[in-house]
Amino acid sequence: MCETSRLSCPAEVEVSEPEATDFSRYHSPYTADSPYAKVVGLVQAHGAAGGTVLDLGCGYGAIAEPLRALGFGYVGLDLEGEGLEDLAHRGFAGHRVDLRDAGTLPARLSEALGAAPLAAVTALDIIEHLTNGAELLAAVRDFSVAHGSAPLVVSIPNVTHVDLAAKLVLGRWDVTPVGLLDITHVSLYSPARLSGDFAAAGWREVGADDFVLAESDQHFPRDAAAIAPTPLRQLIAHVREQAGPGAVTNQFARAFLPEPARLDRGAEPAASSCFLSIALLASAPERLGDVVLSLEAQRSFDFEVRVVLAGANREQAAELERQLDERSPALAGRLVVLAGPSERGAAVELARSGAKGRYFTVLDEASVVFPHYVESFARLAAERPGAVVRCLALRQSLGADGEVVGAAELCSRPRFLLSEHVFEPASPPGSYAIPASAFCDLGLSYAMATTGAEEEDVLLEAAMLCGVHERDGEIGLVRRRRDDEGPEGAGVASRQAMAARLDASPVLLPAGAVARFWEEREALRMARQAAVASPSPSAAEGSEAPEALRAELEAARAEAERLRAELAGARGELADLRSSTSWKLTAPLRDLATRRDRSGRRPSL
Repeated sequence: MCETSRLSCPAEVEVSEPEATDFSRYHSPYTADSPYAKVVGLVQAHGAAGGTVLDLGCGYGAIAEPLRALGFGYVGLDLEGEGLEDLAHRGFAGHRVDLRDAGTLPARLSEALGAAPLAAVTALDIIEHLTNGAELLAAVRDFSVAHGSAPLVVSIPNVTHVDLAAKLVLGRWDVTPVGLLDITHVSLYSPARLSGDFAAAGWREVGADDFVLAESDQHFPRDAAAIAPTPLRQLIAHVREQAGPGAVTNQFARAFLPEPARLDRGAEPAASSCFLSIALLASAPERLGDVVLSLEAQRSFDFEVRVVLAGANREQAAELERQLDERSPALAGRLVVLAGPSERGAAVELARSGAKGRYFTVLDEASVVFPHYVESFARLAAERPGAVVRCLALRQSLGADGEVVGAAELCSRPRFLLSEHVFEPASPPGSYAIPASAFCDLGLSYAMATTGAEEEDVLLEAAMLCGVHERDGEIGLVRRRRDDEGPEGAGVASRQAMAARLDASPVLLPAGAVARFWEEREALRMARQAAVASPSPSAAEGSEAPEALRAELEAARAEAERLRAELAGARGELADLRSSTSWKLTAPLRDLATRRDRSGRRPSL
């Protein structure tokens, strides 16, 4: 097995060894498909025409000639003399400036600019080499404001490229002479850090033209499991791309303008949060009575309710919120009403987008939840943080007059099986809660899910990436629906589209899935044998055969589940027996009996 150390890898593996920090290795030519060209384009779009560009950490000034061709002046600034000498031979001005001394930087930049108008300041692949990036950005901002608020255009490597994510999975961090993991980089930037650091220093982004590379300089060794086009690579790429922007961004190329006034940005107060955000989808205010009453009866009030009133305007939503606050004082302050669309997926996404809870679930207006609803989810989440938590749901039908028709029946599968959920609605909305991390970290979205199967699509992907934690016999929800309303699950076409979307990338199976697939296979085999052994049905009986087959299959499933439960119970009893004191004390007697059985005669003492 290959260790993380390069010395233990096979000789044929392509690994770039670090070299001495020779400044000449940064002498890269300007090409139309390079980060340099992106920066020049941003200067042209946002810089003052005819002005002079000050290039911080200019190196060999790769952008000098292209900027001059566009009518800009150019002055390079660097601490290394080799690049400045090269610029002088090409007819460009250069100044030795130590960017580590941010205190004197505005004065040094003013000296280098002289009387020329400032078009822009550029910083290409330099900020990541400095430990004083925040001070540098603040100093350049002060200089920019003093010279007409010219833009700052930067190029910075992206440390969240999918290649680096893939190699970290393998335990690799391959420092190289140049590139994403240049040996001299001391500060690493993600999209979030880039935005945060520049905003904190008083810069507002006004342009972006990032340099994209599907295969970065870190795309080696090419036959590594997470680099080659393997299912592992596909899974890592899928998760990274869905989680947020920048999966294949090699260099951030961004333009910024200084804020109108210097703002002291202290730590913003953390938004109040709760355990559970409940999206309550409503078509009419008068239908909310039962579900609101059941929420008032909760034993835990660590939740918020985000009511989405379909087809309403803001005034109607505000009026309903006022009425609910008056009617339900226990929910006042934890309930908000939103005017939403009639499309279910869009309505759910509207509720989720502003949710503050650590978990998220959806209820319909005809739902009634038990007093331990929130408490049950919270207990499961505490047992396995970050997993989808799931309870069981009952269903009752409502007549045309709104009265309950018939007894409650179980409408959830006792176990979450990925194979079942692809084909049928085995977990009704409200019977599970999804961790907020699935949305904010993994990028799941009802707006991006399969049309007509949004909730089930998001549930399946969350279940694959986060896992599902559930408990036998824990009924967390009573769900009541009229036969003609409420989501009964996606239609065939939507399910086919959902299956095709899931099939486009590798599918994660939870632990124990193979055993469950085996049980399903055995149940199906037994049902087929029973069907073959039974006499051929007559034409009149033919329509009943599929139903009989399904009944036999369900019976076989139930029997398999019963046997599995008995086996688990027997194993538990055996473990308890073997750990008991009496079992330990009688060990010598059992040993004598074993020896006697093997020899066929009484052992001698």
